[in-house]
Amino acid sequence: MASGFPDYYSASAPARTGLRAGQSRWSIILSTIIPPGDSGLVPLYTVPAGKQLIMTFFKGSKRQPGIALGYVYRDTAATCGLYIDVPMVYNTGESGGYVFNEGEVLGFSINNLLSININVEVMLQGTLTEV
Repeated sequence: MASGFPDYYSASAPARTGLRAGQSRWSIILSTIIPPGDSGLVPLYTVPAGKQLIMTFFKGSKRQPGIALGYVYRDTAATCGLYIDVPMVYNTGESGGYVFNEGEVLGFSINNLLSININVEVMLQGTLTEV
């Protein structure tokens, strides 16, 4: 091979999604302590006028054993959810295309089903697009 690599080696670049004009990456991280048996809805982001948010990935983690439930909300209605059940840094996630239109509020709720405080981290990612 002209590149100097052995015949059994194939050089390649990792796949990356491209952004078109009017698109940008979007992400937000929520880190909080939730008391035993408590829950609450936290408004995280309001989609600005002329924009659309396509949430493509979210994951949650906690440091204590046991189950907590996380829900992504559109205004006051649950859109999707996940179990946060293992004490690992990145233990669960979901990918998909959840669309939030201009003026809609993306929120997150975590329900602590344990009898102890939990430290929870949640990350959401997506693409913000001009409409």
